[in-house]
Amino acid sequence: ILLVVSIFYVSKSCNRDKQSYYDSALESFNSGNTEGGFDNINEAIEIDNQYADALFLRAKQYMKIEEYQDAEYDLTELINIDEKNWKAYYLRAKSYMGMATSKYSSSYEKAIKDFTKSIALMSGNENMDSYYLRGECKEILIGEYAGCSDFTDACDLGHEEGCSRYVDLCYPKTGFMPYEKYFGKGVHSGINTIEFDNTNGKLDILLLLVNTRTGIKIRSQFLRQGEELEMENIPDGIYTLRTLKGNNWTFDKIMEDGITKGGFTMNKERKEYESLFNVIWSSNIISNSSFQFSVIGGDIEGTEITQEEFMK
Repeated sequence: ILLVVSIFYVSKSCNRDKQSYYDSALESFNSGNTEGGFDNINEAIEIDNQYADALFLRAKQYMKIEEYQDAEYDLTELINIDEKNWKAYYLRAKSYMGMATSKYSSSYEKAIKDFTKSIALMSGNENMDSYYLRGECKEILIGEYAGCSDFTDACDLGHEEGCSRYVDLCYPKTGFMPYEKYFGKGVHSGINTIEFDNTNGKLDILLLLVNTRTGIKIRSQFLRQGEELEMENIPDGIYTLRTLKGNNWTFDKIMEDGITKGGFTMNKERKEYESLFNVIWSSNIISNSSFQFSVIGGDIEGTEITQEEFMK
């Protein structure tokens, strides 16, 4: 009985001691006493090497002083203890980013994997940094636009830098041709102009102008909501207009046809307006030269089409 009681009190004393060391470490780190903080947190982990809170605190402090390898060791141990700890995956991913020595470093692949695991465990705004930083890793490792879908998701969760990166990098400007690799640069041999007005629209639009008779794609240009676009140098002809409308454009998402890369992720609409424009130059007069979206008397009735039909 005395032996059991002794073990019980020793156990209680150890638990109290590790907590005391942890509290002292936290106080030291918060007051700027880094050396004292590490002394105390090391004592706490010495008493209990499975002490999750202490491992996490020490890892965060290693990150602050850029000791990324030591942080990775603690976070890997923490994940072994609790494989559902999303914060541990997030912080380990950041440690991998810190260890990267070039844009070709395999550390970025490890970081992407950990950010992905962290997001799978916690996809809410508490973890919006994981989306943003995963986007940065993809951009570094894969190339421009590769992180756009992550920047978009981060922005949707309220990440201000994610919104800025989306607008600066991923949101096509009016007139840009995001599907140029599919449709080419278009035909610019005419002297006609067609005006498109989306000033009252709530959706962005990818406009595709196709020669009705030949099927040649004359122009494919982006039109932001709230803006106007003039398609210039259009040859004479009769044209069909196809529109892909939506919000949150991304360059790296595979669309519903399983082939097309890039498109809207929200509020998608696709329509075709057959033989809409009869564009003929005659004494500087162009018939049917303008089209207004989202206004009374503007959009004429179009036919809904699929992604495959839009791309054909």
